[in-house]
Amino acid sequence: MSTTDRIYLTFSLGITQATASRLLVECSKWASQGTKEIYLMFAFPGGNVAAGIAAYNALRALPVKLITHNIGNVDSIATIIFLAGAERLSVPHATFMFHGVAFDLSGHVRADLPWLTDKLDSINADHKKMAAIVNDRAKFADSDTILDLFRTQATKQGNWALEHQLIHKIEPVAIPPGSMVLAFGE
Repeated sequence: MSTTDRIYLTFSLGITQATASRLLVECSKWASQGTKEIYLMFAFPGGNVAAGIAAYNALRALPVKLITHNIGNVDSIATIIFLAGAERLSVPHATFMFHGVAFDLSGHVRADLPWLTDKLDSINADHKKMAAIVNDRAKFADSDTILDLFRTQATKQGNWALEHQLIHKIEPVAIPPGSMVLAFGE
């Protein structure tokens, strides 16, 4: 494979609307230039659920083979983005962290029953969307098993991810000499 057929990107930013857009712009640019494969190396701390789900869907739509490789930790909504890869890998000592959706309160918030009900409905809807993506891309006994991951906080190792087909293989990163590597981080 020539060096222009595959581009290597590292991405280690928290997921916000801005960082998700930055990732998508970069991947779209390479896809539009005829790159056949995007090899995306992840070390994500998680972040915004809506931005993560949108990034997952947009990455899946790109006309390239997307390879995702966990190079440290893939946490929270970053797991959903990671699952966009047609081929998913993990270095031997990497982890995947799951937890439920939360929202931050700032300032003086009046929390009446309709407001709380709306927030709970929103959290449950996000859990169901994320569980559907995990169910489509991995192998779990049932949706309740996936939802249980979101109801509790758990950090899982590579062997667990392999068993549940979040990843296809555990292997170190190997970037061939002369390859183009771009890094996005803070």
